[in-house]
Amino acid sequence: MASQAKVISTKLIGLLAIGARLVKVGYVDQTDAWRRVYLSPETQQKFKATTEKHLHTIKPETEEVALQETPHPSESDNRTHFTAVEIDGQGTVIAKRHFTVQ
Repeated sequence: MASQAKVISTKLIGLLAIGARLVKVGYVDQTDAWRRVYLSPETQQKFKATTEKHLHTIKPETEEVALQETPHPSESDNRTHFTAVEIDGQGTVIAKRHFTVQ
């Protein structure tokens, strides 16, 4: 999948709390380069659990963390990781993250 693709839409997996703040957790289902027609419930739950471990590292303005790429290694990060995006309240991607898969 093209990691530089522009996010068009996401699907909600659930909500996580960080203090009094709620953060949506989801996955990208469409970009300007591709469309995801299915993401297994197992992958969804693994991403949600992994995101929960990293909630303390997200930007204060982040309203949603969305999986963009399923677990994989890459040249820039040879650990097996999810590629995720942080999205603000206007739907703008404000950060791209790698969350190591345990």
